[in-house]
Amino acid sequence: MKRICISALIALLIIGIGMFINYRAFQQDHHLKYSIKHHGGEITIEHGFGLQAVHIYAMSPEENDSHTLRFDPISFLVFLLGITVIVYVLSWIAALFNKRRI
Repeated sequence: MKRICISALIALLIIGIGMFINYRAFQQDHHLKYSIKHHGGEITIEHGFGLQAVHIYAMSPEENDSHTLRFDPISFLVFLLGITVIVYVLSWIAALFNKRRI
């Protein structure tokens, strides 16, 4: 139980850092630095570390491009679960190697 809690805390720290980097990148150029991109017609959606960026591109000269950023709880939970599992497995493997040495 202790290992899963530590893994979840490390995952939250990693997600926090990733979210901060993505937020700063969005402020600079309206794109997330670390994300999964979904393209379709005049829209691009990016999911990364609990943030969702939606880009709607203008199809005529009189329209303007739109870029929005919002918190996405589903991607946050998916990233949290995935990173927690990865950290847990890595710590479990490290514990196995440490026990074999002794």
